[in-house]
Amino acid sequence: MAMWLQSMESFIGAFYERYPTVEFRGVICYLMRRLRDGHVTEIGVLRSLLKTTGGWSFADYSPAASLSAAQLEGRAGSTLLQRETMTFGVVDKFNIVSSRKLRAVLQNEDMGAALLVLLAQARSRIVFDDAGGRPKPVKLLGSLFDTTQVVMTMLLDFLPRSSGLAQPATNAGKGEVEKICSDEIIKFATSMPKLADLVETYGIDMATAWMLCRPLVRAAERQGTGGSGAGPLQAFSMTDETRNAYKPLVHSVATWSDLSLEFFETFYTHTLYDLFYPESIYNAEIFRANKEAERLTQRQNQGGAQLSSLRPGVAPPPNHDEEIARLKKVAETLSSKSLKQKKRVEAVHLKMKEVAATFFPKEHVSVSAVNTFLSLCVFPRCMQGPDDAMYCAHFVALLHKGETPGFSTLHYLDELISVLSGSFFGVTEGEAANLSILLLETWKFVSRWRYDEKAFEVEVVGKPGSYMVDPVSDGTTAEGNLFPVTFEQYKALFVKWHTSIGAAALGCLKSKEYIHTRAAFIVLSRIVEVFPTRPNLGNKLFEVLEPLKSEKALPDIRSAAQAYFMQLTKARADGVWKEEDAAVVQARLKVEEEARERRKRKAEELFDDLKADGEKLALELEVDDQRARDRFGDRDRRGGRPSDPRDFNRRGQGQGEGRRVSTHIILIFD
Repeated sequence: MAMWLQSMESFIGAFYERYPTVEFRGVICYLMRRLRDGHVTEIGVLRSLLKTTGGWSFADYSPAASLSAAQLEGRAGSTLLQRETMTFGVVDKFNIVSSRKLRAVLQNEDMGAALLVLLAQARSRIVFDDAGGRPKPVKLLGSLFDTTQVVMTMLLDFLPRSSGLAQPATNAGKGEVEKICSDEIIKFATSMPKLADLVETYGIDMATAWMLCRPLVRAAERQGTGGSGAGPLQAFSMTDETRNAYKPLVHSVATWSDLSLEFFETFYTHTLYDLFYPESIYNAEIFRANKEAERLTQRQNQGGAQLSSLRPGVAPPPNHDEEIARLKKVAETLSSKSLKQKKRVEAVHLKMKEVAATFFPKEHVSVSAVNTFLSLCVFPRCMQGPDDAMYCAHFVALLHKGETPGFSTLHYLDELISVLSGSFFGVTEGEAANLSILLLETWKFVSRWRYDEKAFEVEVVGKPGSYMVDPVSDGTTAEGNLFPVTFEQYKALFVKWHTSIGAAALGCLKSKEYIHTRAAFIVLSRIVEVFPTRPNLGNKLFEVLEPLKSEKALPDIRSAAQAYFMQLTKARADGVWKEEDAAVVQARLKVEEEARERRKRKAEELFDDLKADGEKLALELEVDDQRARDRFGDRDRRGGRPSDPRDFNRRGQGQGEGRRVSTHIILIFD
């Protein structure tokens, strides 16, 4: 992207944060017109407005590949927890006035909802855009696609929420936060098209349509629970009328013979907040906030005690009262939000377990049901962001744990690994990051079942997820021809899955296409703590990395290869390669020990050389010193130099430059 465009984006966001009264509706209208024509180059302006003017910078998860484990889990929590974890606790205050002004402009004349629809339409056209007569570079297309998805997610997160949720004021009341349905989401509901209209009228795919309507569907559910069923949110309630409107719009008519409507809505209505409770992240952030408040309090008290001893003109120590109050408010709010989310997660888990029998119409395990679930639910949604990728993994784990009838976990894993392996060659960098999160969360329990037979016996054996369909002689699968998978058979499946991912990763690393290599490094770097576990693949990865670390490779590829090389080396040393032969490990450790000994001996030899050089230099200095003394002594006998340097000043004139040099030598060697 051109530097002038980046500078303009930053300037617009900072300008309207500083001067929110200046009209910027024209900027929004210009962006809408450009999106209508299929141009997304200036979309960074909207991103800057949301981050800087709106104060929603914590919602920008790009690049998703750089998100830490704590940040990923933090995104499962409340808005405040997301802000604290995404910014590592270093929170910059934003202008509440400019944030509310931006939200008011976007709510006026349905501009926010129109922008969301235009972003969804423009994103689907980026890959096929041939404007200008020549195709765009693949890297640029991928960057534009990922940026559009990120901005759409940020805007969808910004519109239905209050600005105060992201920055708790120390003296604000709780009324605005505790509303069942805020004014912002009511206004958003009045401007947003219905689910069926998004698909049929605006040409948006079903997964994206659910993404845009999900906040409203969830708000309608809360409103119904609160006892009020009227208002704009009624259009987003999952009634028979709503179901009959969107049900025929699903691509395959056979879908509803494999999945029930209740299961489909359960999957698309819930979020990661409903399924996963990041208790450790809540506790860590609460502890951090209290600890920081305690530190600032002690520092301020110590400074106050010393204030009386300050000299005039010395500035007094800074006052931290406002920051201390904010930190205490953060800790208090996180504590209440933690308890609220814990109850929510427990309630959702219980409800899903109660209705699990209605999720799949077929009583027995069905391969077609697994394929339909994967193609219409998991794969489209996991591409929408890191939260959704993590959500898909936890949703499947919950289905397995709840012993859902008709759902084969092992069949799902078999199909998922096959799909993900092939997807490495056709994803953007952002999508590769999403896939890596899904694969990491999935491979954690896949690997645990492989290397812990007791865990396999307890968590898999005897459950509906442990059954697979036995293929008949012609290679097809016959529904109902079931067999339970033993631990030995699961080990063979694990080898198959491990080989499939490894072959795809090696193919991408050997490819001459830049984006293939980048995608492979993103995925492999994310899952390095659990994959590979077999040494054959690990050694092949080391071999493939060698040319990528050379000077001939592109700078970013070279740095990624060097970083992954170090990660892979550490993983091997930490025992991630669980199937590595003990003799091989001992041999490698012996070689590494010998290498350390060689380095140690080399360092000792270097030290001895330096010591010898130092002794030689000291000897030379001693000889020079003796020569100087001998020379000075001769001059004293000749009367050319006074014995006492202090006599030089008493005698007046010296003997030219030589006299001054002699004095200098005396100062050095005397």
